[in-house]
Amino acid sequence: MASNESFKQAIKAYLDKRAEEDSLFAPKYANEKKSIDECC
Repeated sequence: MASNESFKQAIKAYLDKRAEEDSLFAPKYANEKKSIDECC
C-alpha cells in the first residue's frame, strides 16, 4: 500500500469518528460534493 493511501485511510478514519461525535461537523462531512481524493 502506498503511503498516500495510508494517509487517506488515516484521515478518513479520523473524520468518520469526528462525524459520529460532532453533530455540527456531521452534515458538512456528509456533503457528497467533497472527497478525500480532492483534498489529498
